[in-house]
Amino acid sequence: MTPKTTTDDIKADDAFLRDLISSLPYGVAVLDNDGVVKFTNCAMTELSGFDIHNVRTMEDWVEKVFTDPGEHKIIEELWRQIAASADVTENDILITRKDKQKRWCQFRTTRMSNGNIIVTGMDVTDKKSLHEEARRLFAAVRDAAESIIVTDTKGDILYVNPWFEQMTGYTRDEIVGQNTRVLGSGMQDKAFYADLWATITNGKTWRGHFVNKRKDGKLFEENAVISPVLGESGDIVNYVAVKRDVTHERGLENQMQQSQKMAAVGQLAYRIAHDFTNALVVIMGNTQMAIQKALDPSAVRLHLNEVISSANHVLGLTAELLAFANPHPGVRRNIQLGKTVCGIEEMIKRAMTEKVKLSVAVDDGGCCVNVDPTQIEQVIMHLTINACEAMPEGGELRIKTYCADLSAREMMRLGAGMDQKHLCEKKYAVLSVIDAGRGMTPEQKLRVFEPFYSTKEDKKNAGLGLAAVYNIIKQHDGHITVDSIPGQGSTFNVFLPLV
Repeated sequence: MTPKTTTDDIKADDAFLRDLISSLPYGVAVLDNDGVVKFTNCAMTELSGFDIHNVRTMEDWVEKVFTDPGEHKIIEELWRQIAASADVTENDILITRKDKQKRWCQFRTTRMSNGNIIVTGMDVTDKKSLHEEARRLFAAVRDAAESIIVTDTKGDILYVNPWFEQMTGYTRDEIVGQNTRVLGSGMQDKAFYADLWATITNGKTWRGHFVNKRKDGKLFEENAVISPVLGESGDIVNYVAVKRDVTHERGLENQMQQSQKMAAVGQLAYRIAHDFTNALVVIMGNTQMAIQKALDPSAVRLHLNEVISSANHVLGLTAELLAFANPHPGVRRNIQLGKTVCGIEEMIKRAMTEKVKLSVAVDDGGCCVNVDPTQIEQVIMHLTINACEAMPEGGELRIKTYCADLSAREMMRLGAGMDQKHLCEKKYAVLSVIDAGRGMTPEQKLRVFEPFYSTKEDKKNAGLGLAAVYNIIKQHDGHITVDSIPGQGSTFNVFLPLV
């Protein structure tokens, strides 16, 4: 038999529930369907700063915490929707406290079985601030014009931003979960990485320079700052790397160094060649006189003729040096770059070995440039001979010409090393000479246009070939780049402004 509930029992239960609700850390209010306040706890008072016990209706509270009359209508309409619905609702609302502070509060309404509406409220200003701060931080990382990578303590990638995708060619889906070793180019040794890991695992920030590898195999250079991220316990839980692609800047530096080096070599070559020429003229003149005055000319003629022959050879070399050191622009005229290649195709074939197969693909017209035809033919021949020598075992030599409308950004990506004057140049005739030879290391690429430098082990035919090519292209306001990977051949691209 169920014990009979007395009035005292009901009062005791009611008092217990009121005490329980009053002790809750968030605000609670009970209203009837007309918005008349039946009960509130102290936390609801603390929420707004107003004594809610003196607030009779929903309208009274709205007038206190919403100073803008326009807000009154919005809140009143919201209350009407709540009163007409049996659904649970949740709304974040900005109120004005009694002390004039603006605070975000989250109100949740629930329909009770007796028809009343229970409203709970809590201050979520700090939570919203943290959320907004996190949103701003995420947006800053996402939109940063630098590559940002977050890894675990083993170097496995957890997050990359869009700039990383653009810089490396890997999408986020492809790279997340992989180790940072996937970017390795082999250009840094074990000691380099040992120093890096020793620094960051000891809680310090590492700063340095990488040569890394894109998804397509191309190398790029980046400056990096790698820092440990500490958890609440003080232990390292992640590493974050901020990297900036400096391939273009390094290209500009190398171009500047190359230009300065070439200028210095040119000045030295001019002085040496000039002095050599004067000395050789004296040697040849005296040798001729010695032949004429010899008692038995036939006895010395052979030896002295060898002297003259060698002197003539050196005169030819000094003439090359003088031309390199003090180049003349020649006579320029408008030509079709593709037709020029076709015009010397037979000459190119004669310079090739039987093991090398030639493939020529030229534009149908429109790639008109203003150049000295003889010098441009010299450029084509030097590049093709250089390509053939890079393939002693044979392979395919490809020559292409085409017109390109390149943006400054694309030219920077190609590493053309342009100065600001040429950044507006967008239309170029492009000559590409592509071999399937042994390729070059980054160090060799930096020196390939130096006089008398050779990438061949036996240094065969080291001379002024590519140095002369570089000078000719610069004389024509053009640019020359080299793209090469060891074991995968080389591509020389010549850019000449279109007429």
